[in-house]
Amino acid sequence: MSKALIVCPACGRRVPLGRYCSSCGSPLMPEAEDAGSHPRSSLQAHLVLETLGNEEELPDFGIVVDGVNPADLSALLTRSELEIIDGELDELIEAIRATRQALALENADREALATRTQELKDSLERVRKRKEELLRARASISLQVLVSQLHETTAKISRLDEALSSLDSDVYREQKSALSREAKNLKRAIKQQVKTARKWLKSMAKARCALEKEASRLEARRRIGDLSPGEYRLQRSQVDRRIRILDGGYKTLEEIVRVAQSV
Repeated sequence: MSKALIVCPACGRRVPLGRYCSSCGSPLMPEAEDAGSHPRSSLQAHLVLETLGNEEELPDFGIVVDGVNPADLSALLTRSELEIIDGELDELIEAIRATRQALALENADREALATRTQELKDSLERVRKRKEELLRARASISLQVLVSQLHETTAKISRLDEALSSLDSDVYREQKSALSREAKNLKRAIKQQVKTARKWLKSMAKARCALEKEASRLEARRRIGDLSPGEYRLQRSQVDRRIRILDGGYKTLEEIVRVAQSV
């Protein structure tokens, strides 16, 4: 059964809706005195409410990264794998086209080529299904959400200032105070989340080292005869693909942190 989640303004994580963050313990809603006078002001209007399934519904990447929020890690790896899949689909389509052209040759081994064509079609279907799964799972990274909220709040402040001459002075001060408080809280949350994201980058780097060791173990097993050449190629390609996915997620998070530090 799905549950209502909210982005904590302090740590940026998606947590169950309530009075306090289940991750860091910070208040999830504005203080009572603010909420009473301005029920739609401050962070309340910007906190992201979502209806999401359990974490078991997140795609499986075969990658373990300790200490990273599962939803954010999934979002990062989903983006990365989708880019890889686009390249794989192009390669498979081109391979199918080339195999069909070979079938038209006079001396073609039609049985072998027909088998190869079917294998390529099966691979194409698997990759397409994986892409559909990832597209359904696409989500925003919590730090990006906070930065987007800050940009929106800043834009509101600018529009409010532009309308100053046509507004009641008390109304202007009331709205300006609420929006300024909201921007301050968002900046604080972004600063905290940047610190967290830096830790995630370190964890992702450690995970990459673990995958590199896994690749080295496969090489050792091949050399001592525990793996056949075919088994080695298959398992090694899977590990290498995971490394590429992780690298893509790492670069994306690096860029998100860079942008967040500039706001």
